[in-house]
Amino acid sequence: MAWTYSGNPGFSAKDAIRFAVADTDKKRPVFTDEEITYCIAQNGTSLGLAAIQLCDNLIAQYARLADETVGRVSIAYSEMQKGAIAMRGNLQQRLMFTEVVPYAGGISVSDIAINVSNTDRQPPLFTTDQLQTPGLAAGDFSGSDAYGDSSDDDNQVSGASD
Repeated sequence: MAWTYSGNPGFSAKDAIRFAVADTDKKRPVFTDEEITYCIAQNGTSLGLAAIQLCDNLIAQYARLADETVGRVSIAYSEMQKGAIAMRGNLQQRLMFTEVVPYAGGISVSDIAINVSNTDRQPPLFTTDQLQTPGLAAGDFSGSDAYGDSSDDDNQVSGASD
């Protein structure tokens, strides 16, 4: 099992992930090159997701271990697990703002054309002419009202005298 790090996170995807999960000390390696390569392969082009997967593995490793104390020396794996959880949270937050691109549909002419030509698309719930009265042109408010009544008697109260 190999462990290599060039010291330059921009050198390779593996080095970028090692840098992201703080696995850069050759005297205290955490993940092998093969484990990192596996996570890269599992997550496609998302190095952030690969780093998060490694953090999940680290959290699981520390969860299996109990804190130990021998005399004055103690190893707190629970604290190490808390640190791995915090690192995962930081990576996840960074991933949300760097790798996920928001999409607002229907703002370009080509996007609208693609949506209109999609035969599997549900019809829109709202349309620009949904409030049009049948038989009236858009903006034509002369003549009869929406109920077909053309008189102005609507404004008079029944039984009232002039």
